[in-house]
Amino acid sequence: MIQPGYFPIPGITTFESFLDPSAELQSNGLTLSDVSIRARNFAATLPPSFATDPSAIDAIFAQGLVELETNNVVGRGFPSGVVLGTAGTGLLDFDISFAAAPPPENLDTWLYFGSDDAVFGGLVQDTAFVPGNVGIVEIDYKIRAEEGQNFSMVGLNSTGGPPNEVFNEEQNAVLLLSKIYRGDSNDLLAEQQVFIAGDPLAPSYSTDIVGSDATSLSEDFLRIKTYGLLVGSGTIHSFYNQFETTASPALLGDVDLDGSVTFADIPSFIAVLQSGVSQPEADCNLDGDVDFGDIPFFVGILQTQ
Repeated sequence: MIQPGYFPIPGITTFESFLDPSAELQSNGLTLSDVSIRARNFAATLPPSFATDPSAIDAIFAQGLVELETNNVVGRGFPSGVVLGTAGTGLLDFDISFAAAPPPENLDTWLYFGSDDAVFGGLVQDTAFVPGNVGIVEIDYKIRAEEGQNFSMVGLNSTGGPPNEVFNEEQNAVLLLSKIYRGDSNDLLAEQQVFIAGDPLAPSYSTDIVGSDATSLSEDFLRIKTYGLLVGSGTIHSFYNQFETTASPALLGDVDLDGSVTFADIPSFIAVLQSGVSQPEADCNLDGDVDFGDIPFFVGILQTQ
């Protein structure tokens, strides 16, 4: 606790900043908001196969969810926060061979959640030094793409965490689970899971990134809730969500651009037709032009609403 940070991450936005409900982080065309973190350490009975059988973790994870509801602390004992960056950029201007893994580069944008130091600290700390043998963290946030863009891919990666060198012989397991919802709703769009166990945790200060496959979506507003479960010795230093955005497809017939096709679009359609200006939403027959040939198709779209 008294050890100073040697490799602070510049430009990190602390979790404490999001205690203000109106706080937002805007960068790279994305808006991050409604960030909350809960964490807890507890004692659990560990089945012998927990480090080799992901299904053996289920009961421990279920206990962790109960622990979060009944007794949790915000922000853990180490300063933590978020960084929103783009592929090809890193958290630091210099390389540290034993630091947390660099951000993944297979999608356009990455969102880092973790310690404000590139080496020390983390979202869940080594259970050898805190009560209990299990640690769990829950991070919940919302993210919106800029107008005219949709999230087309979302990924989950983790730097995992090395066990403390003194306890390398102890079994370890890390489970990361992301639940991706549609905006403000409870509509679950996808789940992603990363499970790290046994040997991958053995090297001290491993810089390997272990990640799930990215999930294909077409949404402009997401809520993502990620759980990190650490069983045994080690650290969940951080994890990354990744994002790819693409232009939102035009909604044919939505000429007034209010997000739906109704009779209110008729005046806007007529105005575009008379002006000779091209608009994708008015090109109802998809021939590349807005002309009288689009009228029957526009009427047909209205009739289906």
